[in-house]
Amino acid sequence: MSAADASTEPLRGLAILAAILCLIALPVDKSVAIAERLGGTESEFAALMTEKARALGMRDTFYRNATGLPDAAQVTTAADTLLLARHLADDFPQYSRISRQRVSIFRGETCATRDSLIGSYPGANGIKTGYIEASGFNLASSAARADSRLLGVVRGGHTAQSRDCEMMRLLDYGFAQVAQRGSSREACPAVMRAASL
Repeated sequence: MSAADASTEPLRGLAILAAILCLIALPVDKSVAIAERLGGTESEFAALMTEKARALGMRDTFYRNATGLPDAAQVTTAADTLLLARHLADDFPQYSRISRQRVSIFRGETCATRDSLIGSYPGANGIKTGYIEASGFNLASSAARADSRLLGVVRGGHTAQSRDCEMMRLLDYGFAQVAQRGSSREACPAVMRAASL
């Protein structure tokens, strides 16, 4: 049995939901183990992710690892992140309950969300938080009110707090626009923003 097979042995037969919880609650090496299980190697898995990004219309995203850790050749844009967030929300709504949770528990491991909008901004549904030196503090979030859902991406925050404040400002602006224009799905693209601080 290879090292990759040994490290993913506990993952055999996991449902997608359990795998998501595993990635949330367990260390970075588990994402590498899952990537190796699915792609053969982490770099092959990254190539598959890049291929899927292209299929989703993400033209400016290139993956080089499964962890999101810094790599000069691994890049994305706020617009591509927004597109990915929209596909996630539209194509897999059944998993949105996971990203609304402040705390997830998987096999005894507890993981609190790093998205401080969860529980503090009405209707917030986390998608992705992140920090790397090259792009600062980043956040992709969604929020729902009545029959409207908005998505937003903020990149380049100097602090997690400044990033979160910018996201709340964007969402507040978006919901004000929806209130003026109506809550139809057609109004939402006009108020979605991908901001860089």
